Amino acid sequence: MRLVLANQWFPPESGWGGVAMWNDAMAHAYRELGHHVTVIASRVSPHIPAEQESDGIRVHRLLVRDAYRWRRLPGIGRYVREALQLAYARRVDRALRELHRAQPFDVVEFAEVNAEGFFYARHPLTPVVVSCHTPTFVLQRYYGPREMPFDTRIVGWGEKDMIRRAHALTAPSRDMAQTIANECRVPVESIAVIPNALSGEWRVASSDKSFAPRPMPHAIDYHIVEGKPHLR
Repeated sequence: MRLVLANQWFPPESGWGGVAMWNDAMAHAYRELGHHVTVIASRVSPHIPAEQESDGIRVHRLLVRDAYRWRRLPGIGRYVREALQLAYARRVDRALRELHRAQPFDVVEFAEVNAEGFFYARHPLTPVVVSCHTPTFVLQRYYGPREMPFDTRIVGWGEKDMIRRAHALTAPSRDMAQTIANECRVPVESIAVIPNALSGEWRVASSDKSFAPRPMPHAIDYHIVEGKPHLR
């Protein structure tokens, strides 16, 4: 199959946060299973290549700019982040359609956070899978105004809309699956629980203070359930 992972965080350029590690792990797992994998991610500098290929995975990066001064404006500044996120979602939609015209793919997988698949999911060319890591509408419960000084209502609505329109949903735990089901009013049975994939070398006793894992956990210990890699 030809698979596309669409998420702005894909290492090493994005760093090694949780969603970035998931995308890296799953891209390589899918590739090892024999699938053709393409990634659509972001880049913050024009010096980072817009297209590159590594380990048989093709990566397209969309250039993004931080509107720091706009975000600092009184009043309207709190809505700038949402406007940028929706603008990026529109660019992802266009990039996917251009990619599909050039070389049709079979399925696209989004992370739910920031509603990157909002526009594509409304008029999809292929089945859409949404991986529910922790959406903004859940994250905002655990942050105070100083930690999250921007509006999240529009993006949160977009995340929920995208989740409801998905052809398939995943979550890393039963608790997150239940949270998504309650918030988005979808059957919890429709959400496949797939634990986060990590390299075997990350599984060490917490008492081993000397352990220093490699920064790129590609070797995944996975097995197949209903055609998708699961952590063993």
